[in-house]
Amino acid sequence: MDKSLTAKKKADMYSEIYNNLVVVGGNAAGLAAASQARRKNPDIKITVLEGGKYVSYGSCGLPYFISGYVNKIEDLFAYPKEFFKKERNIDVLTGHRVVGMEPSNKELLVNVAESQENKTFSYDRLIIASGASPVIPSIPGSGSSGVFNFWSVDDARRLKAFIDGSSPKKAVIIGGGQVGLLMAEA
Repeated sequence: MDKSLTAKKKADMYSEIYNNLVVVGGNAAGLAAASQARRKNPDIKITVLEGGKYVSYGSCGLPYFISGYVNKIEDLFAYPKEFFKKERNIDVLTGHRVVGMEPSNKELLVNVAESQENKTFSYDRLIIASGASPVIPSIPGSGSSGVFNFWSVDDARRLKAFIDGSSPKKAVIIGGGQVGLLMAEA
């Protein structure tokens, strides 16, 4: 069978299943999922909702900014958000944080940072690729100055500014996952 015919049949099959995909999370995983969906079906509407202001980066790159191996944090972003609209016909909305979910109606309640208003987004299919949030242990002093979370671009900027301004001689890292180990190396 002709490969292009097979691809056409697959695209038609996906069109019958869903027409409106919403992806929660504008990180590397969320945008990869949106891009894959676009390859599978060039005709569906795809919207990516990102609560923050940065998209298309992986948290595992942030330690390279801390170490100085990467000078500008923007160099860690694979693509600007405009790329996704222009090249892949994917709407990427930053400052859109999901605050509620109504699965039975296939709706999301989304707070829009710019206006502080809530909007409803409907979907046929939903992908949640929002990543994890740090677990802050209940340790006395964990909220002190000089104690940092390391989860986002803004966290990396704050830590880098502290290191550059204070030149600390030692550090303790709580967490031995991939990013924690990369931070130890940095």
